[in-house]
Amino acid sequence: MQIPVQPAGPEYTSGLVEFFCADIQNLTEQQLTAYPGGWPNHLPMALLDAVFSIRAQYTTKYGKGLAPRLKKFKDTYHLAAQDLHEFLKLSESQISDILGNGVTANNPKARAALQVANNLANLKLHMVSGA
Repeated sequence: MQIPVQPAGPEYTSGLVEFFCADIQNLTEQQLTAYPGGWPNHLPMALLDAVFSIRAQYTTKYGKGLAPRLKKFKDTYHLAAQDLHEFLKLSESQISDILGNGVTANNPKARAALQVANNLANLKLHMVSGA
C-alpha cells in the first residue's frame, strides 16, 4: 500500500493553522503538563515507570496516580532504584506492595518489570568508543 504524499507549501496548508489552533483549545490541563524529566542514572526507575505507566494514570489532581508511588518506591528502595542488580534482589510482592497489582499482557506488572530487568542484566554488551 502506498500512502499519497501531499506537498506542504503555503497554497496547500490553507486552514491548517486555524485547525491546529482550534484543536489546541480542546487539550486538557493534564495533556499540557510539562514532561517531568525522567529518571537520569536510575535505570530500574525508568523501567518501572515504563511498565507501570501502561494503561495507568500518571498523576491526578488529588495527588494520586503512578508518580507518587514511583517516588515512594525510590525513597523505600534507594539502592534498587539506581542499580539493576540490586533491583533484581527484590521480590514481586515488594514491588507490587508499593506500585500496585497492575497487569500487562496477562502478567503482573511487577513480574514483567523483573523479567525485563533480568533480560537487561544478562545482555552481553560490546562497547565501542570513537577516537
